[in-house]
Amino acid sequence: MTQAQAKGYFKDEGIKVAMLEPNDPSDVTDIIGSGKVDLGFKAMIHTLAKIGYVGEFGKIQIDELTSHYGMNPDEYTAVRCGMNVSKAIINGEIDAGIGLENVQMVELAEWLASQGRPKDDVQMLRIDELAELGCCCFCSILYIGNEKFLAENPDKVAKFLRACKRATDFVLANPAQAYADYVDFKPVMGTFLNQKIFERSFAYFSKDMKNVKRDWVSKLI
Repeated sequence: MTQAQAKGYFKDEGIKVAMLEPNDPSDVTDIIGSGKVDLGFKAMIHTLAKIGYVGEFGKIQIDELTSHYGMNPDEYTAVRCGMNVSKAIINGEIDAGIGLENVQMVELAEWLASQGRPKDDVQMLRIDELAELGCCCFCSILYIGNEKFLAENPDKVAKFLRACKRATDFVLANPAQAYADYVDFKPVMGTFLNQKIFERSFAYFSKDMKNVKRDWVSKLI
């Protein structure tokens, strides 16, 4: 979305888009549902002590997963941390948390390095393995919209999505320039840590995922 705004793609479609950032990114769904904002953008994971989670679905994930291992909600405390799961772990506010390999893992690994500790001191239990799904878990990037707005403004929504698709194509074709544009548009994001997160995240846009390490073997029976 920032790329579409910075490149003028929304303007090319004849629409004006005001971009707002909530204090807690996990509140996006609630804000859209309230009708205060028309469209939104968020990531959703499909995929223990004090356990941190991001948004409203995180508590459901924790309760569901732990139930398969004979635990009930009275045996742990679930703490909503928003996108501050890494900070909460570092500060000792939680013992573990639900996060993303390309965000929280990067944040914690770099913090460990700054403390003179091995980066592999941070480990992630994959949700798909805990839930015995038999396949890798993944994260979807979702555009979500208020139902009333979608019904009343199909043309605006189509223009918005075309601009976002155009911006996505640019990012995939020119990742280095796209990141430079992003930092120019939002200078506060121009840090070493955010660049590492961008690099780790970009791998997941691969069409064949050959550049992403796989840890399972497919078998035909």
